[in-house]
Amino acid sequence: MKIFVVILVVVSCIDAQLPTLNPIAVEWFERTVHPFLSNCICATGVEEKVVLEWLNAREYPNNACLKCFIKCVLVTSNLFNPDGTLNFLVFRPGVDLNHLTLCYNQTANESDLCQRAYNLNKCARTT
Repeated sequence: MKIFVVILVVVSCIDAQLPTLNPIAVEWFERTVHPFLSNCICATGVEEKVVLEWLNAREYPNNACLKCFIKCVLVTSNLFNPDGTLNFLVFRPGVDLNHLTLCYNQTANESDLCQRAYNLNKCARTT
């Protein structure tokens, strides 16, 4: 039940931001990433509050569960391959692939795939 409430809150927060977001990005997120949020919350044990802060405020605390949650979302949505490489073919239109490649190259030597996914996502969303 808790997961259901969190998903409703996430959807509400996303819906509240829809007018300011690129409609293509919103549609892509809803189709590609959103379906995996609750499964990855359950699989990693991350606190829902931490996920909401990551989604809405782009906060990146040093939290092992969040790191593996990000990896889970990226892998299950086919953005991140299980070996830690990126699947550039599935990124939404408008993503700066040059910037993404730069972030990927900065994180490529990280052997912990949860840490790599976290670092890659943080670089891509905050720089």
